[in-house]
Amino acid sequence: MRSELFLIALWRHECDRTFVDKLISNPDKKVFSDMLDRVTKEKFRDSLGFDDEQLMTNYLFADF
Repeated sequence: MRSELFLIALWRHECDRTFVDKLISNPDKKVFSDMLDRVTKEKFRDSLGFDDEQLMTNYLFADF
């Protein structure tokens, strides 16, 4: 895995943990998830040359 893709996955994970965890309703969570997907594609697809499938990562990060 390229380091850029790893950092995008980490950024997406942190966005989820920071914002989605604070939302109450499922429709609000869906709106944010759609927005995160759209921004990820707009900002990283062309500039880094990744496919949409590669960018839509759902890796889990933890610190034990």
